[in-house]
Amino acid sequence: MNRALIIFAKEPVADTVKTRLKNCFSNADLIRLYKAFVKDTLAIAREVEGVKRILAFSSIGDPRFLRSISRRLELIGQKGRTLGERMLNAFVYARDNGAKRTVIIGTDSPTLPVGIIEKAFGALSRHDVALGPSVDGGYYLIGMKKPRPEIFKGVRWSSASVLKRTLANAKASSASTALLDEWYDVDDREGLMWLTKQLGNLKNKNIAKNTRTFLKEVNNGFYMSGL
Repeated sequence: MNRALIIFAKEPVADTVKTRLKNCFSNADLIRLYKAFVKDTLAIAREVEGVKRILAFSSIGDPRFLRSISRRLELIGQKGRTLGERMLNAFVYARDNGAKRTVIIGTDSPTLPVGIIEKAFGALSRHDVALGPSVDGGYYLIGMKKPRPEIFKGVRWSSASVLKRTLANAKASSASTALLDEWYDVDDREGLMWLTKQLGNLKNKNIAKNTRTFLKEVNNGFYMSGL
């Protein structure tokens, strides 16, 4: 299969996931929230047709949770010191295993439309790089035809300049880039409010159903009656 969809995820351990939401939830609930995000992201990935699905994990020990929910997905360990190095190595792995077009997503956008991922693969038939810009200045998706180390050079991860620097790197290397629809990551309180508002407005209650269930159960001020 010449198209690969890679999901980046962490094995949920206290103080390693959703740390910027500590003022909203207990440590136990942060782990529950992250698990819900992972499950909903994998549900999205399974709807994308004609792709090899790979879960690239980061884990201190055995990724028991990720293994338990990753049926029909290939699991590989993330390799590299920085996020850029880890993504580059994932692109290399996909290429070495026959992928001509590869897309990487994270687990911070549990309502990401399947259509956006499909657009990314379509864009890679005409462009070298595809980027999904997020409202915080980063990106929620990156796709490439082949690994390009220069794309990640000098990027300050978790800053508002991530997308801008990545685009500049692509331009400097003469890589044609397609920008997809803007979306959002749920990293902080503001992102969580975006999420709950969207979930309350969506007619399809099967979207992000694990996240919906969690938010209903915790009922800590983010709960909306429309969920």
